[in-house]
Amino acid sequence: GGAVVQITSTQEGPGVSEVWFNREMKNHFSTSIYHEGYLYGFDETIFKCLDAATGDEKWKARGYGKGSLIYAGGQLVVLSDAGKLALVEANPEAHVEVAGAQVLSGRCWTAPSLANGRLYLRSLEEIVCLDLR
Repeated sequence: GGAVVQITSTQEGPGVSEVWFNREMKNHFSTSIYHEGYLYGFDETIFKCLDAATGDEKWKARGYGKGSLIYAGGQLVVLSDAGKLALVEANPEAHVEVAGAQVLSGRCWTAPSLANGRLYLRSLEEIVCLDLR
C-alpha cells in the first residue's frame, strides 16, 4: 500500500502523523510520480492516478504490466514491462495515451532515462536510445 504522512516540528520535538493510508498504489519496480497534487504510478499491474491529498483513485488503466514511468515536458513517459513505450497525458481526469510503440523485447524493469533530448530505455536483453530532439 501507500501512505501520506505529515512531519511537524514543535517545541517538544519532531512529530509524524498519518494523513491517509490505503492499498491503492502498491509499487513494485517503479516509484510513483507526484505532479500538481496527483500521484501517477503502478498498483502491481494497473496504472493509476490518485489524488495525493486524499488517496482517492481518479482513474486506472491496464496494458502496461508492472511498468515504470518518468515525467517530462508535461507528459508521462511510460515503459511497460514488455517493452511498450507510451506517452500519456499527466491528466487526473482521464487516462489519455497520446502515442505508443513497441520499442524493446524481453523484460523491462528499469525506468526510462532522459538526457539532452535523448530517451534511454533498457530491457534485460537490449538497450535503445531514441533521439527526441
